[in-house]
Amino acid sequence: MSRLMLALVTAVIVLGGCGRTMVATPTIYWGEDAQPFANTPEEFKTPTAEVLYITDRARKDSESKPVWYGFDRSKSQAYGRCEVKFGRGMTWEELEAASRGERRTEEVPISIGTVTEVGRLPAMGGFSFMKVDGQVVERADEAAERQRLVVQFHADLSTQVRKTNSGEVFLFVHGFHNEFQDPMFVTAQIWHFMGRDIVPIAYTWPAGWKSAALASMLFGYNYDRESGEFTIFHLKNVIRVIASNPDVKKVHLLAHSRGTDVLISALRELNIAYTAAGKDTGDELKLGSVILAAPDIDMEVFSQRIGAEKVPLAPERFTVYVSKNDGAIGLSDFLFKSKRRLGRLRYADVNEVEREAIKSFPELSVVNVTAKTSGPGHSYFYDNPSVLSDLILTLRGVAPGEGTERPLTLEGVPFWTLPQGYLCPK
Repeated sequence: MSRLMLALVTAVIVLGGCGRTMVATPTIYWGEDAQPFANTPEEFKTPTAEVLYITDRARKDSESKPVWYGFDRSKSQAYGRCEVKFGRGMTWEELEAASRGERRTEEVPISIGTVTEVGRLPAMGGFSFMKVDGQVVERADEAAERQRLVVQFHADLSTQVRKTNSGEVFLFVHGFHNEFQDPMFVTAQIWHFMGRDIVPIAYTWPAGWKSAALASMLFGYNYDRESGEFTIFHLKNVIRVIASNPDVKKVHLLAHSRGTDVLISALRELNIAYTAAGKDTGDELKLGSVILAAPDIDMEVFSQRIGAEKVPLAPERFTVYVSKNDGAIGLSDFLFKSKRRLGRLRYADVNEVEREAIKSFPELSVVNVTAKTSGPGHSYFYDNPSVLSDLILTLRGVAPGEGTERPLTLEGVPFWTLPQGYLCPK
């Protein structure tokens, strides 16, 4: 098998499979006194997780899956609830015990339960508008239906937000080759280990193109890249709608792999619009943390399209997780002949002038993961106990530095190193 084919097989295995057992417990919960669920609302103390989902995947129902979504694209957006189950017949007390300590006595399987589509926004595209008295407006019937469903979505979101103590929302955007269930598993597990005091939302776009032919895996990557372009308009509107909910106090955004390009492109367009209107993007969108995990973006493209538009300065914190051991990002380097993908960025890649400039922006952090990662190491942001710990602390608003809860090693502002054994009990 050629180097390219081997790399493609590896990428599909890693990117498409999010696992079917609960990830290892984060290192911050290995100690005897760890209390990960001290602030968990009573209503959320169950062996299940209810993930709100928003998708522009087309429906692909079956007898065994009466509500399901495939990889085909839909011009309309559906939203609903997906139940993720932890264990088989497990009690909350058993799940809580399995979520502490370095080792478990047995694996905790995770599975999808009931999927319920609650509503669907009408399709919006080039034929959704018309000219009236010289003004371009959305068709009246579609505008009315859209507003009705936005009100309904806000009501459902408010119900969940009011159950929390934080009033915060966490939105996850997945990457290449993920099927509908994959981001549900990731979102549910991150939410679980964050202490369940936040509203979890999974944004799932039409990735996961399938082909029986090994040589067609490359075309699957191309399909997903195009789907990523397709979904930007939809994600942009989703972020705006979530932030406009009066009960939402703060919005955290996390994207992985190709999903980072989707998310950051949506934020770029929003930032341009708000800046042109004389508004502050961070305030308008209530942005807390924006996190790019293993970003599959060309560094030069990121610098010109995203950095030059000052998008990383919009949230309270902008964090990028990178790793030289990320085999999937290495594959992208190979395929697209990038000078450097953002997911493998090094301090040495930044010249002295750039170093001096970025020192003045405390919102920015680049976390270089040198800790060992499993397999090709593309999912380290949540399946590595040390990295997941740091991710949780980042979402909680903890800044890195010596003497803090995030004692990362400073290589040179804003580059930090996350080494093997990070946050492990002494």
